[in-house]
Amino acid sequence: MRNIALIATIRRIIKGTGGNVAVLFSLVSPVLILSSLAALDYTSLTRRQTVLQAAVDSAALAGARELGLAGATNSRIESVARSIALSKTDNQGTTVTAKISSDRTEPQVSAEERVQTILEHFVSSDQSTVKVQATGKLLGANAKLCMLGLDANKSDIIHLHKKAQITAPGCLVQANSTDEQAVHIEDNAQVTADRVCSGGGYKLGKGAQMSRNPETDCPVIKDPLASRAAPPMSGCTARDMQIDGAKTPTAVLTPGTYCGGLKITNNAAVTRLSGSYGIDNGPLVVDHGGALSGTNVGFYFTGDKGGLLFDVKSTISLTAPKDGSMAGLLFFENRSVSAPVDPPTGEKPTPPPPPPPGSPPMRVYRIVSDNARNLLGTIYLPAGRIIVDANKPVADRSAYTVIVARQIELFDGPNLYLNVNYSGTDVPVPSGVGPGTASQITLAR
Repeated sequence: MRNIALIATIRRIIKGTGGNVAVLFSLVSPVLILSSLAALDYTSLTRRQTVLQAAVDSAALAGARELGLAGATNSRIESVARSIALSKTDNQGTTVTAKISSDRTEPQVSAEERVQTILEHFVSSDQSTVKVQATGKLLGANAKLCMLGLDANKSDIIHLHKKAQITAPGCLVQANSTDEQAVHIEDNAQVTADRVCSGGGYKLGKGAQMSRNPETDCPVIKDPLASRAAPPMSGCTARDMQIDGAKTPTAVLTPGTYCGGLKITNNAAVTRLSGSYGIDNGPLVVDHGGALSGTNVGFYFTGDKGGLLFDVKSTISLTAPKDGSMAGLLFFENRSVSAPVDPPTGEKPTPPPPPPPGSPPMRVYRIVSDNARNLLGTIYLPAGRIIVDANKPVADRSAYTVIVARQIELFDGPNLYLNVNYSGTDVPVPSGVGPGTASQITLAR
C-alpha cells in the first residue's frame, strides 16, 4: 500500500501545472527520487526471495522424506515437492520445477517468479525475476549406517594403515569432521563399503584401495544415540578385581558395578551372565591368554581411568543385551571425561600413536585380539577413541556390528567386519543406526 501511494503522489507531481512544478523539481532532484524508488524495490525483491527460498527448502526436505518411502516413484516425489513449494509461495505467478538425481538421493526444487517493480512505471525495463533453488538429501538411502566418526573438525577421524581393512558390504561409513583429511586411508589399507562419506575431504595414501572413492562435504549425521540414557549404576559389586588363571582357571561373573576395573589374565576363562556391567574408573583388560565370553551382556564405562584392552592372545566372544537399558549396546561410555588414563599397552612391541593434535580428552578402547570374532551389537563411544590393531579378522562372525565413536583407527592388518544380518539375531539395532539410517534427511546445499 505504501508503494502504491508513493506512485500516485509522484504521478500527481508530474501532472501538476504552473510554477509549483518548477519549484518542486528545482528543490528535489529526480535522481534522488529514482534512488529512493530503487531502494524500495531492492527491499521488496529481497523479501520475496526470502519467501521463495523458504518454500523450496521445505519442498526439498519433503522430497527427501518421500524418497525414504517404499514404492515412491520419481513423478510422485516431484509432484509432492512442487505442491508444497507452491502452497508456500502464495502467488499463482510462481513457476516451480522439481527433479530427482539419478541415484535417487537428492531432490532439487527450483522456483522462479517475475516481479513488477516501482521503477518500471517510470523507466523502460524488463520485469525483475527472482530465482531460488534448494537440494534435499536422503542420508543412507542405499546403505545402513555401520560406522560413524563423531569428531567435528579434526583430521584422521577414520584412519586406516598397515594393510588394515574394513569390510562393510551394504554399509555407510562416515566421518563427520569438516577437515580436508577427515578420512585417511594409507599403507595398502582397504575399505569395502557401499558408501564412504566425509564431512570434509579425504586422503588416499600409497597402496590405498577403495571399493569406491569417498564422497566429500557430506551433511553431518548428528549423534544418533545422543538421547540414549545411561544404565543405572549400583554400588561396587567388586573392587580392583583380577582373575588370574594360575589361581582361578574359570569363573562366572554376575551383573553389577566393577569399581577400579577388571583384569582377566594368565589363561583364565571368564563367562558373564546376561545383564549390564558397569566398569567404573578402571579398564577392562583381557591379556596373556585370558578369555571373556557372554551372551546378552553390555558394558558401561565411566571415570577417567575407564577404557579397554583385549590383548594379542585373548579370546573374546560377546553379544549385546536383547532388552533392558543396554538393549542393542555392547559397549557404552559416560559422555564426559576430563583427564583420561590409557589402559595398559599390552604385548604389542610399540604403543599406538597419539590422536590428532588438538583432540579433546578421550578414553582409549584397544582391540588387539586375534580371536575376537564375535562382537555382536553396537559399540557406542561418544568420548572415546577405538583402536583395532589385530592381525586376524575381527567381528566377522557377528550377525551385525555398528561402531559410533569420536575417533576410529585401524593398524597392523586387521580386517574389521561390519555385517548387516539384522534378521539373524534377536539383539535389536538401536534406532538411528543400521537399517534406520535412511530416515535422516537434510539440505545438501
